Amino acid sequence: MPGTPYESAAKPYNLPVKNPSQPILLVILFLFFGQVPAHAGAQEGHGGESGVIQVFLVRHAEKDRKVQKDPGLSEDGQVRARALAHALTWSGVTHLFSTDYRRTKETLAPLALAKDKPVVVYDPRDPQDILKRLAALPPGSVVVVAGHSNTTPQLFQNLGGLRPDGLTDKGYLPEHVFDRMFSMVLYSEGGELNFIAGHEQRYGAEPSQGPPFPMGNYLGVMPPNGGPELFAPGLVSTGLAERDLAMSADGNTIVFTLNRRGASMLLLIERPGGPFWMPARIAPFSGTYPDLEPTFDPRDGSLWFCSKRPLPGETEVGDWNIWRVQKGEKGWDEPAPVVGLNGPGDEFYPSVSKSGEVVFTATREGGEGGEDLWLGTQAQGKWTIQSVGPAVNSAGPEFNACWRPDGRALIFSSLREGDQGGGDLYISERNAQGQWSPARALTELNSPALDYCPSFSPDGSYFWFTSRRRIEAGPPKDLDELRERMVQPGNGQDDIYWVSSLRVQ
Repeated sequence: MPGTPYESAAKPYNLPVKNPSQPILLVILFLFFGQVPAHAGAQEGHGGESGVIQVFLVRHAEKDRKVQKDPGLSEDGQVRARALAHALTWSGVTHLFSTDYRRTKETLAPLALAKDKPVVVYDPRDPQDILKRLAALPPGSVVVVAGHSNTTPQLFQNLGGLRPDGLTDKGYLPEHVFDRMFSMVLYSEGGELNFIAGHEQRYGAEPSQGPPFPMGNYLGVMPPNGGPELFAPGLVSTGLAERDLAMSADGNTIVFTLNRRGASMLLLIERPGGPFWMPARIAPFSGTYPDLEPTFDPRDGSLWFCSKRPLPGETEVGDWNIWRVQKGEKGWDEPAPVVGLNGPGDEFYPSVSKSGEVVFTATREGGEGGEDLWLGTQAQGKWTIQSVGPAVNSAGPEFNACWRPDGRALIFSSLREGDQGGGDLYISERNAQGQWSPARALTELNSPALDYCPSFSPDGSYFWFTSRRRIEAGPPKDLDELRERMVQPGNGQDDIYWVSSLRVQ
């Protein structure tokens, strides 16, 4: 969803303001993805827990103008109320607040029904009422407040946001505007609220605007035509260093890594039982410890990934190990390490074939030198691990390999003599006797920058990879354009590209 970030307007309305030491990553994630993990920043503090809460502020949807006294919603308003519930399906809503009017309570009714949460009434004539209610909530709360054209933008400012654009002279939302949603991250400490970041989003759709969220396969993006193209710019490739894309077998879940200044976590974009995709969110099992490099097991749909989270029975962050997690009827289970595959050092970038053979990256004795590719097969619960061999591995590093869907070839990255620079993509095929062909560079896909993190779409039609190539656009005309380019895809950070798999030959 498009949005506008807002900075703090100094102090929240009549609330003591401190300067909590929070990771800048929380602000980055919120401004670009509209969500932070519910547990982010939670810790024990004076007077109870302290940590982040997230607040969504909306005006009531379109009211029935044929009714003079306390009107409910019109048909268009009811559609918008359902769109609000759809927009916040995966936001982990814990509390709902409304003024004591039919139109505000009906705006929250579909969301209240979907989340099985009560709608609590507050008094809009007393600005302190809702502020005190928000300050009393525990850290990790996700709150939706329904108000009016005058109270909603005022509450956003009372909580620390700057005056939104597009208001009337009196500071109200225009009479015809119902689609603005103001999202905020607040830091709660000892009953006090502190502004961290604010973000404006749109929800619902006017007839001329089309659907509120992307729809169709592959996020509604047109398939690539020719050479590598950015995948879903603005949705997946945003300029914030995204890599390692994986898609579930049913095509309804996309997982990728956001890797920013040493902090890496897994993000989800899901299409839950309908044509529309939900906004990106941090995976519920990620965000606390470094996680990256997701891949789906084609046999059972489990998600494999790499993490430095403590192993069972330990409390300290460890080295990189391979983990897997299953999604059940009630959501994602707790991840578990792949016992027997992990060793004393780092393991990276697993990829599972349809027969259950796992290729991964590690530095181990018996390899060709440095990082190499290793194959793991499991029989009767025991893993057998061996090097892919010298046809693929070399004295230089080989890393981040994936299986071609037919299981007869590996696509991987390597730094070796003759590459275009930074690390290139290569392919090696295995014959019926188990022999690997000499690695061959995928020249059409490689660039002078690092090209790595390969994966295929579930049906094998498309090929994704990550690249740090720059998109050249000539000298910027001014400082503003330079700054804009620095936060866009093609800025030299990781971006995700895709291409027809016919070009991976």
